[in-house]
This record gives sequence, C-alpha cells and structure tokens, in this order.
Amino acid sequence: MPPMYPNARTHPFLAIAGSLLLAFFVLIYPVAPQQAWQRPLLLVVVMLFWLLYQPRYMGLGAAFVLGLLVDMVSQGRLGQHSVLFVLLALWVSVCRYYWYPLTGWRVWLVALIGILAASLAHYLWIAPSVLMQSELTPPLIHVMTINTAIHIGCWLVLTLLFSRYRRMPNDDE
Repeated sequence: MPPMYPNARTHPFLAIAGSLLLAFFVLIYPVAPQQAWQRPLLLVVVMLFWLLYQPRYMGLGAAFVLGLLVDMVSQGRLGQHSVLFVLLALWVSVCRYYWYPLTGWRVWLVALIGILAASLAHYLWIAPSVLMQSELTPPLIHVMTINTAIHIGCWLVLTLLFSRYRRMPNDDE
C-alpha cells in the first residue's frame, strides 16, 4: 500500500532557505519612512509556517539566530527580535505539545495568535517610532487590522506554495 502522504519525507532545506531568504529581502528592502508601517513582517510569517509544519528543521535555535540577524540588519537593539522570535517558537512548541494533533483550524488559530502577538510587539515594543513618522499614519488598530490581513494572505500563499512540505502529526521518523 503506498504511503498516504508521499511527500512527507521530502527534505525541505532548499524551500526553507529560499523562503527565509526572500522574507529577509522583503525586510531589508528600503521604503520611505512614511510607509514603514506598511512593511509586512513576512519573516515572522515564514518562520511560523516552518515552526508549525517542519519543527525538526526550524526550532528555537534557528529562531534565535534569525532574530539576531534581523537585529543586526535593522540596526536596532541587539536581542529584541531574538526574544520575540524565541517567544513565538515557544508558543508554537507549547501549542504542539498541548494541542496534539495540531491540524486544521488549530494551525490557523496558532498562526493568527502568533502573527497578532508579533505585530503588536513590533509596533509597541520594537519599533514604536514607526507609527509616529507621519501625521498620515493611521491609528494602531487600523495598522494592526491591515497588517493582519496582509499576513494572513501571506500565510495562505505559503500554505499553497509549500503544501508538499507540510508534515502530518504522526510523521516523526
């Protein structure tokens, strides 16, 4: 009998590296200071995707290293993004442990809560000056709504693009 999920054993190294690199380029692409609030936190979405679907290849260590890289590139305080990314990775690990099997609507709920927490932390803790760049910047609730919609759209695109790399809950060999 053929395996139910034939692509579950595919090694996603190239897909993980390519998607993280693309998200990193979106992060460092220059935008005007008045439009900085519109920059999606695509690296967070990609990291959450791989944390949920490939926990063997993306874990706490990778989240910490990604956070340090973002801190160095964004010239912010060293460790802010690392703390955020590690907390998101811990959130996913706790949800994977207590909500076994983490499939269907539970994955979407974990991703949505992670995206909302990351956006809120980004605009209130890491880069609060982004919302004060211009008088034309909308209030925080509007920024959060717009960015959450963009991030959920990115999540959907990632789910469709990398559907062959999504692991099933019992596929731990």
